[in-house]
Amino acid sequence: MSLLSILFLMTAALGSCAAQTFPPRRVPIPPPYQPIPHNTFHALYFDATRQAYIYNAFAVMRVMRAEWKKAVERMVMMPFTHG
Repeated sequence: MSLLSILFLMTAALGSCAAQTFPPRRVPIPPPYQPIPHNTFHALYFDATRQAYIYNAFAVMRVMRAEWKKAVERMVMMPFTHG
């Protein structure tokens, strides 16, 4: 067998193994959009509450960061203070 035919057989075997390992992705066709009839404000309410929770979480993080900063400054300055 020539080197070219060996390389061809190896690439064919590798291609078939890769095709079995990674099958083609079947993308489902999404259904047409239908709005929710019984609660039209649900998405807006959900978005508003999500934004409120995120704002509250960042506010808590700001307070905690300030408290940690004060505590670290106290620990650093502790050997140089009297009392």
